[in-house]
Amino acid sequence: MNKLIATQGATVTPHDTTFLTNPGTLYVGVSGDLTVIHMDDMAGTPTAVLYKSVPVGFFPVGVRRVNSTGTTATNIIVNY
Repeated sequence: MNKLIATQGATVTPHDTTFLTNPGTLYVGVSGDLTVIHMDDMAGTPTAVLYKSVPVGFFPVGVRRVNSTGTTATNIIVNY
């Protein structure tokens, strides 16, 4: 069985209320903290989760929003 891999990507501009057009996993170009809303968190008021000191590379967590508050990592790409 083949596993699904990303076939596209887009630059992420962190924002506290705007969800990603295409949720997916992330690539972090410059390490730092990430505050995200997980892909399956569909609550009316979703819970932001802070990941500290995320290294450069692929971040294998499904994400539907990257918040600007608390995010210090940069050059973020969503893979979908």
